[in-house]
Amino acid sequence: SYTDAIASDEQTLGSGRSKQSLKDFASNKDCLVRYNGKNTYVIIPYFVRTIESGAFKDNKNIRLVHIPKNVRYIKDSAFEGCCNLETVNLSPLVNNLPNRAFAGCSLLKRINSENIETVGDECFYKCVKLAKVKFKSLQVVGNSAFEDCVSITDFAFVSNLKSIGERAFAHCQMQGVTLVNCDE
Repeated sequence: SYTDAIASDEQTLGSGRSKQSLKDFASNKDCLVRYNGKNTYVIIPYFVRTIESGAFKDNKNIRLVHIPKNVRYIKDSAFEGCCNLETVNLSPLVNNLPNRAFAGCSLLKRINSENIETVGDECFYKCVKLAKVKFKSLQVVGNSAFEDCVSITDFAFVSNLKSIGERAFAHCQMQGVTLVNCDE
């Protein structure tokens, strides 16, 4: 299960982490503007409600990020180009993943996605290790949202899906798509 996988990742990646400092987080009130630390396992601080555009962009160190329930919003390109990011533990209050949020995270394997309603344009573009994706609440898939996610072999939509953008699954090795309770 996803929870077991996260626990395993936390044990593996968290065991060697150094103590996280609030000085690593550049913020403006309750918005995380930039992460300047070098940890491989990052826990977003309790006061953050929004992760701003590009806050982690091109960070080469992080492998796992825990986004707790105080976070409600993630902005465009927040984690774009984090080439070593493998696992994202999302707040259950985050409902929308914006444009290019995880684009180019080539090692990303796991992200809990059960409460996500919208996946923006190129959100997971070139996340070549992302293999299994299941959405229970998904309504909108943006243009090229999963383009070049070559490890995705099947996709489960368990929701009230309303639209799928152009090239949303271009170059995926899809063997099957499951649509449950999708009206249109």
